[in-house]
Amino acid sequence: MSRKVKWAGAILLVGAATGAGLFLWPRDSITPETCQSLRHGMSREEVEGVLGAPGQSCDSGVATLRKEGVDVDMTSCWFGRQGAICVSYDDDKRVKTITWWGWHMPSFLDRLRSWLRR
Repeated sequence: MSRKVKWAGAILLVGAATGAGLFLWPRDSITPETCQSLRHGMSREEVEGVLGAPGQSCDSGVATLRKEGVDVDMTSCWFGRQGAICVSYDDDKRVKTITWWGWHMPSFLDRLRSWLRR
């Protein structure tokens, strides 16, 4: 086998591994897009199905939530690299309010993955 063929094979292998890594790298499920997919009236189980495991209680940011009129005792938050989604529930455990707090711009790899998946 010639030297050029070996180098071409090595380059293709590295390229394929890099491409697979970009697509298989775990993605953050807490994004503005997933926040927009939530709807008022959804059950807690439906929200957890979209966002993952049960959210954390919103002990941090309680003052801000109370200022917005949100009942913090019935609120769960999910945190990701780009921000947080806080969902408050009514007495029937249905979504009453949905809040997105963004704090981080997507990385180059996040933007590249998003662009390639269109």
